[in-house]
Amino acid sequence: MLVEGLGILVVEVKGGGVSFDPVSGRWQSIDKHGTRHGIKDPFSQATSEKHQTLRILQEDHRWRRAHPGRVLMGHAVFLADVEDVSRASGPQSPVEILGGRKDLAKLEQWVESTLHFWARSDDRWAPLSAVAISAAETILHSPIEVRPMKSTLLEDEEETRIRLTQQQSRVLRGLGVRRRAMICGGAGTGKTLLAIERARGFAAAGKRTLLVCYNKLLAERIKASCDEDGLVISTFHQLCSDFAKRASKSSGRSIIDEAKRAHPVESEQDLFDRQLPHALTLALDVLPDRFDAVIVDEGQDFKNEYWLPIEWLLADEHESHLTVFLDHNQRLYTRSSEIPISEEPFELTVNCRNTLPIHELAYRYYDGTLTDGEPELSGSPVRTLTSPSIATQAKAIHNEIVELISREGIAPDQIGVLVCGRPKRRYIEQLDKKPLPKKSVWRVEDSELQSGVWLDTVRRFKGLEVEILYLWGLDTLPDEERREELYVGLSRAKSQLVLVGTSEACMEVIGD
Repeated sequence: MLVEGLGILVVEVKGGGVSFDPVSGRWQSIDKHGTRHGIKDPFSQATSEKHQTLRILQEDHRWRRAHPGRVLMGHAVFLADVEDVSRASGPQSPVEILGGRKDLAKLEQWVESTLHFWARSDDRWAPLSAVAISAAETILHSPIEVRPMKSTLLEDEEETRIRLTQQQSRVLRGLGVRRRAMICGGAGTGKTLLAIERARGFAAAGKRTLLVCYNKLLAERIKASCDEDGLVISTFHQLCSDFAKRASKSSGRSIIDEAKRAHPVESEQDLFDRQLPHALTLALDVLPDRFDAVIVDEGQDFKNEYWLPIEWLLADEHESHLTVFLDHNQRLYTRSSEIPISEEPFELTVNCRNTLPIHELAYRYYDGTLTDGEPELSGSPVRTLTSPSIATQAKAIHNEIVELISREGIAPDQIGVLVCGRPKRRYIEQLDKKPLPKKSVWRVEDSELQSGVWLDTVRRFKGLEVEILYLWGLDTLPDEERREELYVGLSRAKSQLVLVGTSEACMEVIGD
């Protein structure tokens, strides 16, 4: 908070109940069920944020020019749901820098009073001018614009989707002075777009930046939309392989062989979960390559073994930035992860991708913080395409796609067929040889084609999206995979969703 004639107050806000044990020095939050959770000392957090904010300002020539003198900087803790905050005070946390529910009605007065408290211990500060406030706002709260990936731009509807909500703007701004942060959100809440913009911001500031994700198709799509200098984009496993190859060439060692000896492969998954992460760790002993900022998208799919080399990629343990975006409900590849971020996560709770009917159906299978309100796009109802056999289902899908391309003017890239049943190959083989109009082709699984109708599996398409989606294979979806596959698959559709299968299977999805 910036106050003309005074200075800057950095406030750490805590909601819900809070308790403090002066003997042990432990702080706890108390949720609505009365359950206690250990939290960091909010006064230490506020102090750290204050110093980081001051450092950001002092490093910028616009601030130095606008306010050449010493600035009054204070910190405080605001317990928004606590009536009597005096019980949280102590030697390092005087009541003068504590705010509570009763202060909400006179917030400006509380801010000024708190700054006056800090002013009493520092008589060398220069009052904050309107020019200095303007410079600080420009540096700390510059306008945020999330640019769409070029291949997915769809006129007015797409512009509505990519417009950041007020909540998402606050999240990105709130991350400005944090070195480590975790952002959670359900499908459609803009995690990947925010991850891209976060990475672009660091790269534009001259920081060597890495944006790493799990899904190969997602990494390729992000690369196609970003060309900033100093920004490296990769899947985690491709990063492991690249580092291992360069380290082997540099040192004369065989990094991959060393990793294989340390972690013999008992299954194909061991290669990805143990050998390659270990190879990256070995490579980082050889190579000096490090990053000032690492952005992780799809963090829910990063296993425990991935996080040590991720941390080693940071140029400075304390000063470098690590930001992780994740959706706990999309853990199709792994069931656990120990993300090296102790701060409570930011929550994204507004769906800005899916239309209302798609959102309502997909979120029946979501287990997590619900989104706020309804998506802005009303959209058309979810349809079903039912037939008794895979062959006749494939024929019905093909007929509709031919109509969409030849008569409705829909671009092939805006159409996708995703398979969630088993075995997936037999579904794909029913379609990939059927001809498409206007020289269109199928983009089948590992195809490197830059254009065509998507024909893929839900798992490989996770993290991506398409305008018109046919979700197929509902009849043979295993019970143990049902909820997550449906949640991920349904939420890939942006504008139109068609469920394909027997009438019983389609009605079961809609009626669950």
